[in-house]
Amino acid sequence: LEMSGRKEEAVASLDKAINQFEALADPRLRIHIAQALVLKASLTHKDEAIAIYDDAIARFGTDSDVLLREQVAVALVCKGLTLGALGRHRDAIAVYGDVVARFGAAGELPLRTQIANAILYRGDATVALGRPDDANDVYDSLVDRFGAEPDLPLRDNVADALLHKAINLEKLKREHEAVAVYDDVLTRFERMYETSLREKVAEALLRKGVTLANADHRYDAIDAFDQLVDRFGREADFAFRERVAKALALKGKMLVDLDRTDDAAACFEQLYQHCANA
Repeated sequence: LEMSGRKEEAVASLDKAINQFEALADPRLRIHIAQALVLKASLTHKDEAIAIYDDAIARFGTDSDVLLREQVAVALVCKGLTLGALGRHRDAIAVYGDVVARFGAAGELPLRTQIANAILYRGDATVALGRPDDANDVYDSLVDRFGAEPDLPLRDNVADALLHKAINLEKLKREHEAVAVYDDVLTRFERMYETSLREKVAEALLRKGVTLANADHRYDAIDAFDQLVDRFGREADFAFRERVAKALALKGKMLVDLDRTDDAAACFEQLYQHCANA
């Protein structure tokens, strides 16, 4: 029902399931009630969703079962995102702080992943409040906390925190610092084989090139674009192909600006072939 877009019917079905589970009064069904509440909230209007998340948190917030604790953490993180979407960024930051306060000592990966999510989104909310330097401190705290972790969900969050910090530095016109952060992404993750991390490496190379170009370091920018094309030019996945196409287009434009018309023509031909073979 959810996938078909029939949200009202999906919500009604979830309400029916919740009522049936509650009537059975079986403690083993509590996890299904929690999951249903979180899913229901994701399908409703933002103002209503917050109340549903609060319901899940109130019902299960003191439960010791790890699966229920995970659902409480998810409900809190989703509540924070919903508050942010409503422009209530200070309230969202408080909710993300609650996630860390409740689960900061947890050792289970699902809970630690939600802590990392909360810290990342807290940084984003801080940016939205116009406090970029404070946001960078938040991103740094995530990297400090989880930077050496081997688990993919945490590594993804570390990479995202670094990328968000670098983008933030770009907006502050601190290009040299931004490039250093993009290089940190490359150093940490360039040998990773997981698709999500490889996409972040490709994004770091592309944004590094753009940042260098904006700082008028065009030859260094071209080198970054070349690295991206060399590394990911044969990938079939759209996420990589799109970034390769952007890199070739930007490189070609810079070659024109440098009066290297023959090189520019060769670059645009490479771009044409890349797009034609999609």
